[in-house]
Amino acid sequence: MELKKIEREEYDRLAAAEPDAGFFQSSRYGEYIADKNSHLLFVAGYDHQLICALAMFIVRKDSLFARGYSAYSPCGFLMNFYDEDVLREFHHELKKFLSSHKINKIILEPQVRADFSRIGKELVSLGYKQSESMKQYEISLKNYQSDDDFDGLSIEFIEEDGIPEEISERPGVHRYLDLQRNFPEVKTISAYLDIENSRQKISDTGKSQQYLHFLDSQEENRIPLSCIAFIDYEKRCDLLFAEELNNDSPIDGKKLILDHLCKKLIEKKYKKFYSLQCSGKLDENEMIGRFTCSI
Repeated sequence: MELKKIEREEYDRLAAAEPDAGFFQSSRYGEYIADKNSHLLFVAGYDHQLICALAMFIVRKDSLFARGYSAYSPCGFLMNFYDEDVLREFHHELKKFLSSHKINKIILEPQVRADFSRIGKELVSLGYKQSESMKQYEISLKNYQSDDDFDGLSIEFIEEDGIPEEISERPGVHRYLDLQRNFPEVKTISAYLDIENSRQKISDTGKSQQYLHFLDSQEENRIPLSCIAFIDYEKRCDLLFAEELNNDSPIDGKKLILDHLCKKLIEKKYKKFYSLQCSGKLDENEMIGRFTCSI
């Protein structure tokens, strides 16, 4: 395998052809998180003139007195992590290539579709150490069944220009404010409950009795329920967060707005989307973790 430094335009062109490429692997995002003390490096791995791996790195010094640089790859490389031979060869060639650029540490968050533990063990065998772990979910929309728990409720879904003030200061949410200001691909949808219309439509049976009691206790006619933020990028959707806006409501606001987003994506012919937030009846596959390797 031969590794080459490529220009940003070439990386963007090649990455656009990768079906699993996401917003966090785009050069626009790399440029956004890079600062004056760092720069972007784009690398392509070739096997007999064919592209078998792509990588974007944010290269920076970890401290003023550091002897070398670290190279961080958001969401990992664009390659087939399940091909152990390709992964091993790319890793060994990458260490030599980065070392020639005075880089002595690789940081990556490999985004894989399933069987994360196997990929993690393979990376550890190559010399990586797992410094952080998170859960991410790949949600298939192929056979998605819409939830009927909310039948009879009058819900208004509004695409917002920003993140609702009620949750903007919550841990893990405020950091998306600047991201949304800089990228039109970052979308926010809020769900609002129309009290009067819901009273007229809902039936007095089953779970609806609990809803009716809540509706009767409200003084306002329109109340916020939940908010969802996501990135809609190149026929791929990445959920950033889903938050409740009304803790007193018996209505599962997260479930409600996630169901709305799934139906919206199905209408747009999306086949799947990715989330750090979803749980419950959806299939869960641990997908992502942070790994560090010294060179």
